[in-house]
Amino acid sequence: MGKILSTTITKFVEVINGFLKKVLCRNGDIASGEDSLKYWKNRIFCIVSVVFIVLGAPLFLYGAYMYFIRDYKVYSVIEILLYIVITTVITRKSLSLRGRKTFIVLILYSMSFFLLISTGMAGAGMICIVFSLILSGCLLERRQIVQVLAVNIAAFAVLTVLLMNGNFDGTLMGEYKSVWVINVITAQGAGVGLLFIMNSIYMGLENQAKLIKDSRELLAASEAKNSAMIANISDVIIIADEKGIITYNSPNLERRFGWTAEDISKKPFYEKIFAEDRNRFLEELQSLQGRHGLEKTIEARYLCRDGSIKYIELTAVNLMEDSNIGGILVNYRDITERNLREEKIRHLSFHDNLTGLYNRTFFENEKERLDNESMLPLSVIVGDINGLKIINDSLGHDEGDKLLVAIAQILEGCCRKDDISARIGGDEFAVLMPKTSIETVSEIVRKINSACEEYNKKVAGELYRTSMSLGYSSKTNMEESLDSVLRVAEDYMYKHKLLEVRSLHSSIISSMKTALSEKSQETEEHAQRLVKLTKAVGQAVGLTNQQFDELELFSALHDIGKIGIDDQILNKPDKLSPTEWVEMKKHSEIGCRIAMASQELMSVAYYILTHHERWDGSGYPQGLSGKSIPLLSRILAVADAYDAMTEDRPYRKGMSKEKAIEEIVRNSGTQFDPEMAEIFVDIVSKEESLPEHKDIEQESFVKMNI
Repeated sequence: MGKILSTTITKFVEVINGFLKKVLCRNGDIASGEDSLKYWKNRIFCIVSVVFIVLGAPLFLYGAYMYFIRDYKVYSVIEILLYIVITTVITRKSLSLRGRKTFIVLILYSMSFFLLISTGMAGAGMICIVFSLILSGCLLERRQIVQVLAVNIAAFAVLTVLLMNGNFDGTLMGEYKSVWVINVITAQGAGVGLLFIMNSIYMGLENQAKLIKDSRELLAASEAKNSAMIANISDVIIIADEKGIITYNSPNLERRFGWTAEDISKKPFYEKIFAEDRNRFLEELQSLQGRHGLEKTIEARYLCRDGSIKYIELTAVNLMEDSNIGGILVNYRDITERNLREEKIRHLSFHDNLTGLYNRTFFENEKERLDNESMLPLSVIVGDINGLKIINDSLGHDEGDKLLVAIAQILEGCCRKDDISARIGGDEFAVLMPKTSIETVSEIVRKINSACEEYNKKVAGELYRTSMSLGYSSKTNMEESLDSVLRVAEDYMYKHKLLEVRSLHSSIISSMKTALSEKSQETEEHAQRLVKLTKAVGQAVGLTNQQFDELELFSALHDIGKIGIDDQILNKPDKLSPTEWVEMKKHSEIGCRIAMASQELMSVAYYILTHHERWDGSGYPQGLSGKSIPLLSRILAVADAYDAMTEDRPYRKGMSKEKAIEEIVRNSGTQFDPEMAEIFVDIVSKEESLPEHKDIEQESFVKMNI
């Protein structure tokens, strides 16, 4: 029965609420905002209106009926019309809510005032007037309340004057003439006092409601700010109970590690820690139990949802006694990038950046670490790349770097996993080999040499051969110094280097000559013709035997520096651009550096450098003039120009002997030494074996003699 009654009341209230919203008020008159005074005043108006409509109907009908049976039919009609008018006005949504509230207060006040006049002090008129005043405080704004009070005072003043003047003598009102003033003052004072008290309460409630509203807004803003911060910070926050079961996770967990709240909720937060790190973490977690405020930080690997592993810095704090947390606060910080940077720094600090082998710093540290009895016999290999300087000087450091990388790869391929292979200098390498006998290290050295030979076979087109001079030794007892063992290995290496370097340099030079012939027009026949022509001039000027030897070597290798010039520039059929000329002119300097790197060629290095100097000082690279240019360079300049003019090239035919001689005579004293030019012209003019005349168009001499 009680349940049925409760359901009935609930439905009745819902119907009333629906009626309030649909019949009495426009949209927005009673809006959400229960913490505002306006809301409650509008709400009270709706309640009063419903009470008036519901209870007023039987009361007004009863009054109309009583008038009707007493034959006051006009009053009966007025009674009914009055109810209809009042109901129509207060339910008229087209009228403002403020106007309808004022209307209902004034109607109720007027009816109370009429009741007071009709029934006198003994009736309920005075009580109804007081109620009307209180109702005005419940419905109206402060300014309207003051207006109602003014009307009330004026009405009672008029009524009092009329009563005292005898206008109500013979009526019920007239009977209370003697006690009227005291009763009016008491009733009006009580009503006005209650009105002001109630208004003060309303103002206090309104201020309180405003404070509550402001506090809610501040709280909501703070929560939104905190939520945004937690969602966007790089760290992930977890709260777990004393058993490690997750009770809360920050929303950025999915963005950072891929896991959703559903994936990890009610599960141990350490479940996703990498298995090898989990036991270590659980030990740290155990130490937090029962120790409020204790903090522990460890680094561990964390398994992400996509299967990848990230490094995290995990900080756990025991906040079980904190009423706001009530658990273990865990902070996950992704340190994967930091670890990678640190690992890269560690790698760079102990590795050679070019070859990837260990560097000298790491090698020295490992020397100390391995120098103990458990590592005996401790063997070492030291090696030095043969010919690196000549390759750097001739082909550039890029080619030299390629050779260094190739040697490093050979060393790594031949040595074992526990061996320490390091680049300890520019072209120097060393290997520490713990627990390795002298027989084993000797076999490894043989493997390295064989690997170099195999590499040379694979890259037969390269301009140089890859080889190392190697030495090795072994420490067999702790009385020996590891440094002395290294010195023995170095001495052994230097002996091999002395035996190998001469043939290696010759091999490198030979390879360069062959490669130069392939990439440019500098053929072996050209070199042989130059040797023949320059030798004839040398005999005419009376060179010594040593000068003849140098002249022959110089004639064969004078353009060896072109090996370092780009193929497109060397073989360009058109005129070179200014930038290309700058590059082309570098070949004499490159050739000089190549010759200086070899003991056998050092004597002709300066001749190679100056073979493009001109008698008038307009040549390159030093701008020498006259006899400050070495004699052999002056001889070669004439012979080289003649051979360049008379020999065919892919982009032109050779010039006739007579025109070439004319060109040499014309440039005597400017480009050529006049004396050498005269001797050379005299020799070639008498030479019967010179090439036949060729009837071709004369070309620019400068273009031919590049």
